[in-house]
Amino acid sequence: MRNNKMKLMKNVLLLLVCLITSICSRAEELGIGDAAPVLKAHWLKGKPVEKFEKGHVYVLEFWATWCGPCIGAMPHITKLAKRYAAQATFIGVNVFENAKMDSGVVEKVEQFVKANTTKMGYSVCMDEAGSFMAKNWMRAAGLSSIPATMIIDQEGIIAWIGHPKAMDKPLESIIAGAWDARAFAITYKENRIEEKKRMEESKPVMAMLTAMNELMAAKNYKAVIDSFARFPDTRHGKSEYLAPLYFKSLAYTDTLRAAKELGLLADSASKEAVYAALSGEEGLPLQFYQACINYYTSVKSANPYNMSSLAAAYFNAGETAKAIALQQKWLKWIKKDKDEPPPAWYLQLEEERLKKYKQALRK
Repeated sequence: MRNNKMKLMKNVLLLLVCLITSICSRAEELGIGDAAPVLKAHWLKGKPVEKFEKGHVYVLEFWATWCGPCIGAMPHITKLAKRYAAQATFIGVNVFENAKMDSGVVEKVEQFVKANTTKMGYSVCMDEAGSFMAKNWMRAAGLSSIPATMIIDQEGIIAWIGHPKAMDKPLESIIAGAWDARAFAITYKENRIEEKKRMEESKPVMAMLTAMNELMAAKNYKAVIDSFARFPDTRHGKSEYLAPLYFKSLAYTDTLRAAKELGLLADSASKEAVYAALSGEEGLPLQFYQACINYYTSVKSANPYNMSSLAAAYFNAGETAKAIALQQKWLKWIKKDKDEPPPAWYLQLEEERLKKYKQALRK
């Protein structure tokens, strides 16, 4: 399931992927083995924690109302909070909601917590104006994505940082007093270095992606094709992130060449990205939508995450009834995932597509 979700996000986030360059861009000031900073937040549920008491464990879960994976992790966190109620205090810390902390946002988060009080069986607070928690905890640790969990041990030291669904064994060990924080600190640091390396390697392709998107918006397809040709093949991410724009531009300007090169695509990641992009691009010659339909209906292992792209291909090929039926099936299927639901913005995007297909059929 997790691999499928990764494939889905790659298809959906191609236009947003340039944001990745901001991740971990600053030096980390807070890490494993460091004393936990103070808690400074607006409390919404549970007794406010003014300081970390010695001999007690604290679990801080950073989340937001718009974060699907955060919401999906809540039942699991609640389960752990009940299990370790005597040894640990669990705190959901709302961050990245709104830096201004205006009344509308506070009310929105308060209503969310009230509506999900059973799902959130632990204390909850939210960042205040000035984003103290985001700056002094998340940013200081080099983190900019959620959900993220930090476990504070009995000495008030940060013992573990990671995804909430991966904390079971570390938490058990920390509570038992058997956690090897030094060993984990080495592993964690090595992983962060590798992550930063990957981010650095991605910067050139993200910069080119931004430039090529601007050229696409201006319908300067020749410049897009030339930019792709000049970009070194050895650069990380070229086939996956830049190829879709290249093939769309080629389809608009040189149909025969585009069809020929499309048939020669071998890299699986590039194939998925290119076919997803062509499926949703309106105004292309019919043969490209047919190629997408053939690709998605002939893959050996049918991936349900391809349903949205196949529906788009049917719609652009003029087979609107098929597009509607498939999009409805897709939405029904994706809403079944209660453990890790998709982001609200993505669901809204898919609902809008279905609405668009239905309106087209009525005309």
